[in-house]
Amino acid sequence: VKITLKSEDRPTSFAIDAYRIVKRAGGGLSITFEFRADKAGTFAFYCNLTADEGCKDMKGTLEEKKK
Repeated sequence: VKITLKSEDRPTSFAIDAYRIVKRAGGGLSITFEFRADKAGTFAFYCNLTADEGCKDMKGTLEEKKK
């Protein structure tokens, strides 16, 4: 999986516990990273920063199907 995390104006992060990943992008910056999604299931991802109230709404799921 290749992900580009882009922050327009404030720091943000991408955390996915199942893969032990936490990446951060500073305000106005972006980062690109890759990882192998090798576990079947549905996994939550979220912003783990606490300074910004809007961060708690930044979440979603990654679904990896069996091959």
